[in-house]
Amino acid sequence: MLTKLEEAARKAGEIMLSAARQDLQAEEKEGDHNPVTVYDKKIQAFLQEQLYSLCPSAGFLGEEGDTSCDVNGLYWVVDPIDGTSNFIHDYRQSTVSIALYEGETPVLAVVANPYQNEVFTAEKGKGAYVNGKPIRVSKRPVESALIGFGTTPYERKFADFTFEAAKRAYLPVRDIRRSGSAALDLAHIACGRLDGFFEARLSFWDFAAGRLLIEEAGGVASDFAGAPLPRQRSSVLAGNLEVYPFLREVIAGVSADWAGLV
Repeated sequence: MLTKLEEAARKAGEIMLSAARQDLQAEEKEGDHNPVTVYDKKIQAFLQEQLYSLCPSAGFLGEEGDTSCDVNGLYWVVDPIDGTSNFIHDYRQSTVSIALYEGETPVLAVVANPYQNEVFTAEKGKGAYVNGKPIRVSKRPVESALIGFGTTPYERKFADFTFEAAKRAYLPVRDIRRSGSAALDLAHIACGRLDGFFEARLSFWDFAAGRLLIEEAGGVASDFAGAPLPRQRSSVLAGNLEVYPFLREVIAGVSADWAGLV
């Protein structure tokens, strides 16, 4: 099934690449600066059909609605374009994110970056891969780390918290990055390009696939408190075994100053 899932993700990526940019229009969804395009909807409709053919018994949970699933059973979690703002601006840092869950447990994951012709895959208990090659998280220490973070643009009440955390994380490490696609950042931790990541609030479909990629690549992904990631909007903290504890300390220190916000 994973091979066919990878094929479906690649075809979804081709739809993204085919966008007629001169006609690209965006609508605003609930929340601040939360755009959606016709291509988000088109890719989700395509994937919903493809995933049903792969596993007719599985439910479906997608960012753009059309939800039909029993969350205690088998269901797909789909973000058709993670990084829609990037997509609108042709920033070329957007992904297709697909995960298959059984209850609270992720069992399959695919994150496809069509701009780099890369597809990250994972199956529970069988490791993580990019374009079929095994990947692992890095072993870099904190002082050599490259840290990714997200700005939670749809909930700007987190801005002061986020940028204070970014400053405190930045000072001891090599550098920090902001890509605009959490799914891509998590995939990059899984393959060792990034060493850690945090964001104050993400939706389930933003991290559903990336979580399994990191876990199967030997890393750690949790909420800010260190608890397992839930099937709802949540803070997200991830990294290799050296950097994750450092980021936990950073977040705990900032959280003490912004008590009750996250």
